[in-house]
Amino acid sequence: MSQPLMPEPISCTPAMVEAPQAVLAAAAEACIAADTTVRVMEWNPAATRTLRWTLEQACGYDIAELIVPARLRPAHRAGLARLAAGRPGRVLGERRQLAALHRDGHESRSDGPSTSLRSRPDSSSTRSPTT
Repeated sequence: MSQPLMPEPISCTPAMVEAPQAVLAAAAEACIAADTTVRVMEWNPAATRTLRWTLEQACGYDIAELIVPARLRPAHRAGLARLAAGRPGRVLGERRQLAALHRDGHESRSDGPSTSLRSRPDSSSTRSPTT
């Protein structure tokens, strides 16, 4: 079998890092990013469809006050404090069932990972698919 013809050369650099808005917009799962004070900075269309808040409505709000059920906020904040102190997070990188509040106040479970992005010192990202 002969090797297929090589297409015109392209750059295989990580374009996603250079264009995070396009990646967030295309994601099928809810993706929410918060800064180090846990205020919402990014909120993709899937998060809007799922949680019923738009980016404009969520931007700047404390993520815990917006989508973390009240009974879970102390544990959520303790985890963020561990990260801020440079210690490992307990749920980062693991697929877990997480509870989320929707705009209308009902709670649902989400199955997905939480991730901390340390590439920008002023931000972190939580990727939490929510249904």
